[in-house]
Amino acid sequence: MIKTCLGCGVKLQSTDADKLGYVPEKVIDKGYCRRCFKLIHYQDFTNAYQTINPHNILKKLANKQGSFIFILDFVNINHEAINYYHQIKMPKILVINKADIIPKNINYEQLKNWLKNEFKVNEDILFASSKKNIGLNKLNHLIEEMKEPIYFLGMTNVGKSSLLNELFALKNPLTTSMLPNTTLDFVKLNTNQIIYDTEGFPYHKTLPRTLIKKIMINEEIHPKNMPLKKDASILIEDIGRITTNINNSLTCFFSKNINIKKIYASNNLYLDEEPIIIKVPAKSNLIIKGVGFIYLKEPCSLTIYHLTKDLIEIVPAFWGV
Repeated sequence: MIKTCLGCGVKLQSTDADKLGYVPEKVIDKGYCRRCFKLIHYQDFTNAYQTINPHNILKKLANKQGSFIFILDFVNINHEAINYYHQIKMPKILVINKADIIPKNINYEQLKNWLKNEFKVNEDILFASSKKNIGLNKLNHLIEEMKEPIYFLGMTNVGKSSLLNELFALKNPLTTSMLPNTTLDFVKLNTNQIIYDTEGFPYHKTLPRTLIKKIMINEEIHPKNMPLKKDASILIEDIGRITTNINNSLTCFFSKNINIKKIYASNNLYLDEEPIIIKVPAKSNLIIKGVGFIYLKEPCSLTIYHLTKDLIEIVPAFWGV
């Protein structure tokens, strides 16, 4: 019988220490690969990052029967993510996880209506947080009524495995970390129902791993208002530079650990790079996938440096301030 890691789902092996799934033969019955052991006990990310092909996930799911729970979080709602959701044709619900990071002045019903209208989500939408115990009882009741097997899907780093650990108080917890794609394959949980964790869908383009710790949001977002004059810019850490062609108000929804500041044309940082120029309607969100978004009140043209088009989306804002 092939054994798989209880933490990430990879096949266990004791023959090659340089390959995924390695665990010394004498401790193979413990159930965790060396990579997971180091992540769990030492937060050792050395050689832990792995690339996941989203098409392989969809291929494995293509003939699966049962029910699906798709997990996003507040800063990972975008058309690329929702496209994966729409490709799941079996019964499903959408869960917005890490609800505790949503600013208190933003109403859940506003977000639900936005998801239904802008992203054509017709199924149930729940809000949950394993950290603050938001929505867990309701989610548990829904899970009890779902047809098995039940698959938990979602974008990478939206807290899917942490949510499962909290929901089911797993004796052998799933491996969690700030690293994208900690889960590497399907993991069958030891529960009364047939439930699987799965690897997270990655974005086609990602930011440097040096920024992972800074972009992670672990508490309520406090939006930062940045009034800009024509041709002034905001610099978002090492992520990008954004310039507006009119006097405008930009409200930034990012981790408090990301440094955001105003800069002017006299500062030539990134100006030698090929820019992206985007026309933005009034009351829009400029999404930087996996990081956060910027609300723009006035229609304008933005010039964006040091970011690729794959990481950017413009969508109508979910509230009209």
